[in-house]
Formats: sequence, structure tokens, C-alpha cells
Amino acid sequence: EDRSISTGRVKNMELTGYAVCVIPKLRIHEDNIMERFLVSTNELYFSRILSEGDSSIEVGKIRQVDFCVTKKLRRKLRYTLVDGEGNEVHEEKSGEGSEAVGREVNEVLEERSCQRKNNLD
Repeated sequence: EDRSISTGRVKNMELTGYAVCVIPKLRIHEDNIMERFLVSTNELYFSRILSEGDSSIEVGKIRQVDFCVTKKLRRKLRYTLVDGEGNEVHEEKSGEGSEAVGREVNEVLEERSCQRKNNLD
């Protein structure tokens, strides 16, 4: 059953491997602001999540600095990015042309950096 696991207030959430399967089951306190939200796995483990509707999985407020999630998974999540003071930050949407390609390259590098960071922890 979705949203059946209450997490209360969570400061850091790092899900790797098979653990990402619990994301749709999480019920995070509405006033919670996560400092860090990292998801590191291959598509095998989040195939069920990819079948969910876009923006259908609520994960709440997350600090913009440590939000490391693949683009495919990010589309399925409903979240609010905030700055260090808790103010909402609007994400840039992918455009067209070289700017979009640059963003895609940066996103791939960011995902690899997050994965390396996870392996070091």
C-alpha cells in the first residue's frame, strides 16, 4: 500500500539498490525539510516507480544542494526544492539547443558524482 510507512521528520535520506522500492510507500511529514535526498541504483530496482504517473510520489521539501536523483526518477516525484533558508527555489526546465545538451551533460556528471559519493560513505 502506498504511503503506508510514516517517516516523521527526516534530515537525510539515502536509498541505494533495492531500497528505492520503498519510495512510494513513504509518508514524510509535510513540514519536513530534508537536507539530503540521494537515490543510487540501476533501473532494475525502480522499474515499478517508473510505471507511476509523473509527480505522483510525494517526497516533500528538499534542500537544492543535495538532491541527487536521476532525471527519469525525478519526473515521478512531487517535491519542492528550497534554499538554505527554506525558501522555495524554482528548477530550470530543460530547453532546446546547446543549453539543453549542457544541462544533460551536467546532470549525468552530477549523477556519477552522487554515485561515487555514495560508494565512499
